[in-house]
Amino acid sequence: MEVNIMAIFYQIDRISVKDAIKRFEKMTFPSLSQKMKKRGLQDPLFAIIAADNTRISGLLLVEHFVENSTGLIISFFVAPKHRERGIGSKLINLASSKLPKLIGVSVLELVFQSNWKSKGRLMNLLAKNGWQSPVTKMLLCKGSISKYQKAEWIKNVDLPPKISMKKWQELSKAEKIMLQEAETRTDVPIEMRPSQIGQIPLPNLSLILKKDDELIGWWVSLKVSEDTLQRSSFYIYPAHRTPSLALTFSARALAEQAKTNFEYFIFQIDARNTGMMNYFDRYLKEYQEEIAEVYEAILPISTERQT
Repeated sequence: MEVNIMAIFYQIDRISVKDAIKRFEKMTFPSLSQKMKKRGLQDPLFAIIAADNTRISGLLLVEHFVENSTGLIISFFVAPKHRERGIGSKLINLASSKLPKLIGVSVLELVFQSNWKSKGRLMNLLAKNGWQSPVTKMLLCKGSISKYQKAEWIKNVDLPPKISMKKWQELSKAEKIMLQEAETRTDVPIEMRPSQIGQIPLPNLSLILKKDDELIGWWVSLKVSEDTLQRSSFYIYPAHRTPSLALTFSARALAEQAKTNFEYFIFQIDARNTGMMNYFDRYLKEYQEEIAEVYEAILPISTERQT
């Protein structure tokens, strides 16, 4: 389908992830290849393209989650020289008016960050087009490993009785099996599971937590760059979770990181988890070099929008 508006043609294409990366990688932020490595993307994607006779001037890419009828906007781009012409609004409005009938979405979702240069433009664009006010979904944090070593609680490295910690590089066959079984437990949120698509945990800095012979938690560390680590997962089963155990496990993990040449440690926190936010404010916030908010914006699609 095509609509000619102010010499700009708008088109909706169904496209594979592989072809989308090939065609649109340079227009996407964060890049599609980065997203693919981080969590994978579901085929097919839906590309809403704005173009004149020579080149693409705008692009909106949507990933369809069938299970909850949601269209997640994974990339939104308007070329600088074409901004302030209403192209962004047209792309969003086409998504909300055409995708419900085309693929059955009932909600559009957009996730963006407070440290993006486009934040202000996105906020204004969403408000103008009837989206719900964005809410803070997560905090992205970058802390200094050397600063953490000055904290009083970092000295709290004594685990409770019957609780032990072990590096992944030292795991027995039975312990590796327990870690694999954690991947399929329905009581563990997907984003908290030990594995990371396309990423290899550092076995000397990734840890498990046990009570007697039972796996009760883990800490997964990834290398981001020569000076930066990422804690991709930190989880303790609810039946064993206490603030003191979480703090001690963190202290032990950070003590291991301090033995390396890494300078920074990045991680994310669910801003809707009151307990974790209180923990962050009390013990971690003062040691952060950078904190960025991750916003989630929602547009429930009414029948009036569909054409």
